Amino acid sequence: MTIATYTRAENRKSYIDNKVNKGRQAIHNSAILKEAMDNFNSLEKVDEVNNVFLNIASRAMDQPMLGHDNHWANAKIQELEEVLKFMNPGTWPADQKNYLYSRMRSNVVGQSSSVLSEMELLSSLKQKGLHLDINPSLANGKNPEVKIKIENREIFVEQTELSISETEIKLKEVFRQCCRWLHDKAQTNDIIDVQINSSKLVWTVEGPLDVHGSVNKIQQSIEKLGLWPFFQVKVTPGDFKHHFRLADLSNLSDPNKPLEEGVMIVEHYGEIGRYLKENLENETVKDFLHKNTSGDIIESPIYSFYTAPAKHGLVEMKTEESYPNLASMAQERNFIRRIMSKIKLKIAEGQRHSNCPNILAIKAENWITHGFTDESDTLLEELMFNPIKNSVNKIFETEKIENLSAVVLYEGDVRKGRVIINPYAKDQCKLLDQDMISIFS
Repeated sequence: MTIATYTRAENRKSYIDNKVNKGRQAIHNSAILKEAMDNFNSLEKVDEVNNVFLNIASRAMDQPMLGHDNHWANAKIQELEEVLKFMNPGTWPADQKNYLYSRMRSNVVGQSSSVLSEMELLSSLKQKGLHLDINPSLANGKNPEVKIKIENREIFVEQTELSISETEIKLKEVFRQCCRWLHDKAQTNDIIDVQINSSKLVWTVEGPLDVHGSVNKIQQSIEKLGLWPFFQVKVTPGDFKHHFRLADLSNLSDPNKPLEEGVMIVEHYGEIGRYLKENLENETVKDFLHKNTSGDIIESPIYSFYTAPAKHGLVEMKTEESYPNLASMAQERNFIRRIMSKIKLKIAEGQRHSNCPNILAIKAENWITHGFTDESDTLLEELMFNPIKNSVNKIFETEKIENLSAVVLYEGDVRKGRVIINPYAKDQCKLLDQDMISIFS
């Protein structure tokens, strides 16, 4: 999911302070995590929060709203504290501990998230009851993330993740520009949350997103549909009634006829339909139903939105995840290419033991939006995962790397990942059935 936010400069410090304070409250009882993050002191003066640990911690203190609860964030904090206890960085050499902490505290995009991925890998393997050694040293001076001991065998795992794609970068730029425009136009101190159907943005013939055209389309859609009055309807925590999902109205009437022709059944079209039915005498509602058609809704990139009271104005814009759409297809075209580039890079780095099994674990986000099944869905494997598997096997065939046992691709939990065995691994580096059962079952 791609997300961008905007708040006025004079409110930004208050917004960051509030986020940091919530983060501190969330990790107050987490001794090692609190130390590792320096109680979030280094993030007090940033203009934008890119640190995943602060985002998780602050979310843990949010009130549940509109179907988004904070249980997962609280559970994640507990999980991270347990992983840090296992890692026990207090016993590490000072330079290694400081390097870990600096990465965890970093506000540079991608740095803290890479540490989070490594910690999640350890957490998943630890839950299997495996004997783990962290950052083992190899004869060539390299240090993979973890060594697994299964009876008298040692298996080395190197973990990495895909970087942000060009499409995601462009989507974020579109959202940033629209957030600022919407904030300045709305002139509100509330939170406005907008969800965008990225398939209805402007895409070039070659595939890349047209940033300027997409910004214009979002802005023009808000103006054409006359959504400004609806941005004034505020929700309260747990209130779904005013979560306006425009997409629900796409079949209310004939695409070329006003929405008002379907007014007798509008209440059956989600939360927004019920709100419109209850406010049919409101002039804003009358105007909205009279001048807009289902065709206008179908063409609009605005999927849903809501407004909630806040201490300072903030606009957030994010993608509505669905497949297939133009955004997902654009990313699908280079998803395999990015995976192949990552594998080739890791092969060249040589972070493998010469006579033991070595696994390369690659974390890739949003598989479904790239057009591929995630690790928990076996039904669509033949249709959706085989293109990746075939491409990885071509690398195995071309490179013939003897000390790379397998590549595992996953999104959330490495234990449920898709394992692609390297048939060219020499005997000492091959994974046994027992290894597969112990790690991935």
